[in-house]
Amino acid sequence: MLDYDPKANIQLYPIPMGRYGSNPYGENLYRIVLGRSRRILGSKGDGDFRWVHKYPEERDKEWILERWVSGFEITQMSRDAWNRSVQSDVLGPYPDRGDYVECEVSLACSPAEANLDKLISWIEESRKRQFSPVATAENGVALRDAYAAEKKANFQKSYDIAYDACSAFLDRPFVSTSKSTRSAKRGTKTKEFNLSAHQTGLPARPGGSFKLPEQFVDAVQ
Repeated sequence: MLDYDPKANIQLYPIPMGRYGSNPYGENLYRIVLGRSRRILGSKGDGDFRWVHKYPEERDKEWILERWVSGFEITQMSRDAWNRSVQSDVLGPYPDRGDYVECEVSLACSPAEANLDKLISWIEESRKRQFSPVATAENGVALRDAYAAEKKANFQKSYDIAYDACSAFLDRPFVSTSKSTRSAKRGTKTKEFNLSAHQTGLPARPGGSFKLPEQFVDAVQ
């Protein structure tokens, strides 16, 4: 199946795409292809390469917007490193001339009705930010801020759960000398601590209860 010619057999949507730029080889930077006509070299790792469908069968009749990217952008490797890697045994030789990849922005309607100018401008702006010198630093700061905010929210949630589990005066006896707003004032007492006879294991008539001595209240709680 290696006699398949990807350029001769691929089906492109009949709409001018030259106005969106060209790649270093004079080809359109963007193109719209029919899913079932798009094929790539593939192998099971045994070195027996063949042209296989790039997109799943359910996308056979779908028009897909693709953009040309360089070989390094596809592989994140040099040519020599790629040829020494396992990927070359499955995906074939290093793409020296680059290749077209699907754009993250999908066509929600027919290409003739889509606002390609807006879609492609979004893609290009995204790429400028992605590959700008400060992009890595900006992304790192954003991730650190998000992590710090999440950590703070989790701590506050844990504190609130623990605080709500305490009684009104944190099970402290009344305090007359403390200036803390969290201390009980003279004339108030800690929460009543009643347990049923069944809970304490003591014999009692049905419905009876047992009140712990106050010196054991703190120990039990």
